[in-house]
Amino acid sequence: MVCGSRMTPPQAMNSEQSLGDLPYCHHFSFWTIGFSILTNSLEVQEGAKRFFRQFPAGTNSLQGCPLVLQLLWDDRVKLYDLYRNGEKLVSTREQGHVFTLIDMYVLNHFRTLSSEHWVMHAGMVARGGKGILLPGGTTHGKSTLTAMLVHGGFDYLGDEHVILDRNGSLTVWAFPRPIVLREDSYAKVKEIAPALEAVVTPFLFQGKGDYYIDPEALRPGSVAPEARLSHIVFPHYAPDLSPALVPVSKAEAVMLLLRGFLHFKHFRGAAVEGLSDIAERVPCYSLVTGKYEETVSLIDELASSNGPQPDS
Repeated sequence: MVCGSRMTPPQAMNSEQSLGDLPYCHHFSFWTIGFSILTNSLEVQEGAKRFFRQFPAGTNSLQGCPLVLQLLWDDRVKLYDLYRNGEKLVSTREQGHVFTLIDMYVLNHFRTLSSEHWVMHAGMVARGGKGILLPGGTTHGKSTLTAMLVHGGFDYLGDEHVILDRNGSLTVWAFPRPIVLREDSYAKVKEIAPALEAVVTPFLFQGKGDYYIDPEALRPGSVAPEARLSHIVFPHYAPDLSPALVPVSKAEAVMLLLRGFLHFKHFRGAAVEGLSDIAERVPCYSLVTGKYEETVSLIDELASSNGPQPDS
């Protein structure tokens, strides 16, 4: 196998081709985990390099690599087939979809190996090393808000998942995959960043698209590896209302954080105790968002102040 080769690959797998005998591969890393993507398509390899460009390069070897994924493109039936250890995981027609599945496999692999970190379903931005965690569901506008904040000068750590230290340091680590925007949100962000382009073909579902955006396209140099948690803001999208920050009690904050906590079945009481400690030490707010220029100014004021300044 020749990794990074520019030889012309077959456009579809034939029945005699081995999964390990693929002409293109690229190596990435996340923390101490190496992951490699092997494919029979130069287009797929270039898409993987764009999608995972914020992840450090991995060792140029498959020896000892714990996560080897084969992503095969079949031009005859227009399908991407994703394999791990020779076992087919999924078939899809959407390149963007299969890459998001890969980043979930990477994240889950990390989660099973590390006993010192928690994975949180949340966005995260920072300014001057002070991090603002943005937990929320898929319709709460956190990815759009994250994109707007990055364009407005904040650093980017993640839009869907971030890594929290369990040692009480309040350090949050990045999971720097592309920002995922729904079609209407993508249009809004394009208004302030007209040159913005998706890194891979949009993932279409029920006629609507998800667009994957490199945060560096919003602001060069915006990706940060870590930040110290200074505020937690729970966004709620309400397009017709002016933005407002409202303090959230510790008990409510813990309940909201548990909704996005991906380790509860394993840690249970320790999770509640750990998140309670975070909610005790970090100011928590509910945020009405929708008018994004005003919202970015409000978050900027929060990040810049010595003490939080919620609306009364």
